[in-house]
Amino acid sequence: MEAQAAQQPTRTTYTRPRQPEDSPAAALPTETLIRILELAMEEEDPFERQKLRWTFQKVSCQWSEAAGEQREYAVAAEKQAEALVQAFHKAGRAGKVQSLAINQDMLYGAQGAMVELLKICSALTKLELLRVSRFDFAYGDEEAVEAMLKLKEVQEVVFMGLPEALTLSRILRAWPVLRSLRLSCRFRNETSMLDPMPSVALQHLDIVPDLDMIRELLLYIKDSDLPRSLTVRSGFVAFIRHPPKVQEAQALLPLATRLHRFSAPDGWEPSTEFERLIGAMTSLRHLELGYTTYDSLTAGETKHNLPPATSLQSLASLQELVLRSAGESDSAAALAEISSPIPPVRPGRLELGSLDR
Repeated sequence: MEAQAAQQPTRTTYTRPRQPEDSPAAALPTETLIRILELAMEEEDPFERQKLRWTFQKVSCQWSEAAGEQREYAVAAEKQAEALVQAFHKAGRAGKVQSLAINQDMLYGAQGAMVELLKICSALTKLELLRVSRFDFAYGDEEAVEAMLKLKEVQEVVFMGLPEALTLSRILRAWPVLRSLRLSCRFRNETSMLDPMPSVALQHLDIVPDLDMIRELLLYIKDSDLPRSLTVRSGFVAFIRHPPKVQEAQALLPLATRLHRFSAPDGWEPSTEFERLIGAMTSLRHLELGYTTYDSLTAGETKHNLPPATSLQSLASLQELVLRSAGESDSAAALAEISSPIPPVRPGRLELGSLDR
């Protein structure tokens, strides 16, 4: 709780209210309270999750106890990080932190509190660097790199920024139990990863359509039968969203037969190469595709950018098909037009809906 108080803007002089025993808040079982908190934080970003936890804990002593000890932290300022470091040292809790999200351009070298956080939180299983504009030895970030190389328990990593390929490859090879990797960035250079090593644990890749990135990652996992799950999101060039295209479909083809789950939530530029990629996913169980609709030259007819039904019919193992609008919400007529050629998915389910942005 000291670490939490260190991040909050003000400290109160009153204690949490203890609800009467017959009040609705006090009547809820602890298991129910825990589930309420889990559902509220589901699919939220780390900063919103932290805010929701703090709000939940303010309701009553019982709700605060149900929330348990905070093990996930999100920091966005150097002073905030300094307060956390001091609180962790005082309470001896740094080793209990499991998740750390940092939303800051630079880590300020060896003297930065952000780097100190990485050093003392040695038991992290999840690390998110959400706005990194540089990350390389050439810019004096040796301390940050060395701190991350020592995080041997990391299982889930999110990099959103512009990491150098060589530095990134060093870090990836240092994490033996890495299971999930999200790269929402583009490589700055075309230097191949040195001494590619297979990841024996990597289960899920979440990337943007960048050919350099795909080629580097394929080198990294070329001798493995993993990952089993792949998400490809749109990339941004000059602040304009660009969906994956022909080249990315061709480059990802070697991964197709491994996959059990595939998601392209922002859609994919239609092409025979993309149809071939989908058709090659012979072990696929879950498929999620974003789509956009547009008016056909034929009056009253709606067109979409989904692959033809024949591509989906070849997926014998498919159990779940999720189609979400990547643009404006579609009318019932448009959804009916889209769903009519789609083959039934059994056992499992078909879901049509809009993608919230």
